[in-house]
Amino acid sequence: MLRPSRRQFAAWSLAAAAAPRRAAAQSTSERLFLFVFCDGGWDPTVALAPLFDASGVDMEPDAAPGEAGGIAFVDHEQRPAVRSFFEQHGHRTCVIHGLEMRSIAHRRCSQLLMSGQAAAADDWGTLLAAGSSQELLLPHLVLSGPSFTRDHTHLVVRAGSDEQLARLLDGTVLTAQSISPPGDVVEAAIDRYLDDRLSVWTASAGRGGEARVASLHARAHDQLVQLRELSGELELRRGLAAMPEPCEGPIWSQIDAALTAFSMGICRSAMVADTGWCAQGWDTHSEAERQGWNFELLFQTLSDLVAALDERTDPAGAPLAERVTVVVCSEMGRFPRLNDGGGKHHWTYTSAMLVGAGVRGGQVIGGYDDGLRGRPVSPQSGEVTDGGTALVGGHLGATILALGDVDPAGHTTASPISAALL
Repeated sequence: MLRPSRRQFAAWSLAAAAAPRRAAAQSTSERLFLFVFCDGGWDPTVALAPLFDASGVDMEPDAAPGEAGGIAFVDHEQRPAVRSFFEQHGHRTCVIHGLEMRSIAHRRCSQLLMSGQAAAADDWGTLLAAGSSQELLLPHLVLSGPSFTRDHTHLVVRAGSDEQLARLLDGTVLTAQSISPPGDVVEAAIDRYLDDRLSVWTASAGRGGEARVASLHARAHDQLVQLRELSGELELRRGLAAMPEPCEGPIWSQIDAALTAFSMGICRSAMVADTGWCAQGWDTHSEAERQGWNFELLFQTLSDLVAALDERTDPAGAPLAERVTVVVCSEMGRFPRLNDGGGKHHWTYTSAMLVGAGVRGGQVIGGYDDGLRGRPVSPQSGEVTDGGTALVGGHLGATILALGDVDPAGHTTASPISAALL
């Protein structure tokens, strides 16, 4: 069999352009996922866990119990965005308390939270991308934050803090090397690669294989035009976010980019890291008041995010709010007592929030005892019970996978928290 050349490839593209075209992205109702990862270890008792009656927990003296939208939370006059979010969106939100990571090391806790495994494994975002029924250009888009892969590394696109994605798209990644190969060598290498891949694709596609490859090629061109636009926006926004004022950090620009990728139909899951006020992170071994600043900014951002989901649409014209589940989490919590520096050290227990599509909102699942240890829960009812299950990262992951119609079995021994699912 003769291998098609790039000239033939171009001819196929022209034929595909003249033929009836598929939409740039297939219509699908499968859920999309945005992970908002609060990097460094948040303190649930500052906003999410009102433990004012717990004798072993140092709560803020000026805080008070609050309730809105079915969610019990920590109310504070300096954090109006927390109350506002639950008043407006509590019915879309499920708070899960008492997830134990069984470590106090940042990377290990991140791995346990995001993959349920201490050994090498694919994280939840990657597994969701692997379970997609679509041919996606950026299956799991990591704009910032943790990423763990083993079997599906090829599905993960790390945009990177140095514009690696933009440099790959515009070709400068090749010319930026100190020693660049001659142009004809590069052209020959590209020809060989395309010839090999086209041969494999057309052979495996069987009858009509050439037409299918042509259609995929034309679709990829459509998406690449949009992707280059997206990468340009990323570069501009990252530059704006680096300015010293207003000192919120770059999280919204990254969320905006993820939503754009969802609207373009080129991505199933995305990860962004929230680094808090002035990008100083959530690891507050001192200055515990920074947790309050971080939560206020976070909930401002989450309110903007939900509003954007209501306004934006997927390629079929459906609101993103009907398809996107937002996972808000942090790799660990903070010790229940203040230290001598006015902060709190690492703690193995943490909380998480699920917001949006497929989530049974207006509820809090799990809880903490007087020493800020997670209490066992019935996964079916969500109620705290002595005979229940001690929650770990795998339970959160199994719940996320179930929301994405991906079978958790084989990825974690934990079962989904079915009480969190519609």
